[in-house]
Amino acid sequence: MDEESYIIDQGVSISDLVLIKKDKNYHREKYPLKAAVCPDCGHVELYIDAIKKCSQ
Repeated sequence: MDEESYIIDQGVSISDLVLIKKDKNYHREKYPLKAAVCPDCGHVELYIDAIKKCSQ
């Protein structure tokens, strides 16, 4: 696990959680928290696609 990562809330009226990952030079990369819902049972999974970055 990478301990140089954290999640922040960037939303104003609706929460928009983003993972911030820092490297050795304190360069930050943002990754959005995403959710997937099973249409059959309603199971919800939260995940972060660490390959695709935020455009913010």
